[in-house]
Amino acid sequence: MQPFSLERLPEKVLWLLEEGFFAYFGTADLKGSPHVTPVTFVFDGESIFTVTSKFSRKIRNLRENPKAAVLIDVRDPENLQNNWAVLLRGEAKIYGVKDFLAEFRRIVKVNRLIRGKYPKYFEYYMREWKRLPKAWKPCLFRSRLIVRFDPKEYVYMRETMPTRLDGGTLNFQGFLRESSFAYLCTVEKDGMPHVVPIFFHYDEGEGSLWTLSPARSRKIANLKVNRKACLTIDVRDPVNPANNRGVMVRGEAFLHEACSSLEKLKRFMGGQIYRSFQEKYPFFEEWLCRTLGFPLVPVEIAVEKAVCWRGTFFQAFKLPRKTLTMPPA
Repeated sequence: MQPFSLERLPEKVLWLLEEGFFAYFGTADLKGSPHVTPVTFVFDGESIFTVTSKFSRKIRNLRENPKAAVLIDVRDPENLQNNWAVLLRGEAKIYGVKDFLAEFRRIVKVNRLIRGKYPKYFEYYMREWKRLPKAWKPCLFRSRLIVRFDPKEYVYMRETMPTRLDGGTLNFQGFLRESSFAYLCTVEKDGMPHVVPIFFHYDEGEGSLWTLSPARSRKIANLKVNRKACLTIDVRDPVNPANNRGVMVRGEAFLHEACSSLEKLKRFMGGQIYRSFQEKYPFFEEWLCRTLGFPLVPVEIAVEKAVCWRGTFFQAFKLPRKTLTMPPA
């Protein structure tokens, strides 16, 4: 991670802050339970602003723990080298009435930026006002709150892995089976969320999500001390928010023994995990050898809770708990 300084930001990072259309906002409560959801956002030259439901989990988490992580990325399903992202970590502030009045000119600028960046979304909210659920009505303080995120440090990522999210429904298992890309949120010792894009495989029979990670990665270090994990898989429509759909899952992670070579990975679990990834991703071995490298840790996440959404409709449910015993450190 590097200290966040506008004067020293790479050009592509500044472009993502100003032109990126969606971000993934990671938070955690005091118990270390991670949470990550897609958000719209604007950058006013100093901070990132988003507007969210006052009834959302991210608001509850931020009231307990202001530390947050924001990931903004560009994804190209055809070319690995065209994928890039920035992960920002810092603290968030929820604006109340006094904050709104004290920074009125800044909020007016933020409102202008939001309308300019998301005109179709703004038109939709105004047109559908009466039919929107309370949490979605664009009524400041009654249903929506302004959140300011102040980055303290960042890391720039090249070749962020691509997605082919071209379908899916509110069917939980079907969406996970068809989707190729996810955002994983873990939590560090001090309560700081960490959000990264990942490839994954969903084992429908076991109810588990699998991913592979370098042994020395931050997410592996986080999961060694806090097994709680949250993943979001979504499809976003830049014109009509009613077409947005996705799945957020929460559960506990199990870190399997690291594989020190491609040959050992091919033998892991009788080759089942290797074959599953190879069938799903045509560039799988290139990704392993050129981008990740060995040793690699197979990570299994037992899904316990899930939330599916399409537009304003949300459905939450629990799944049968699968007990995974972490090996001793």
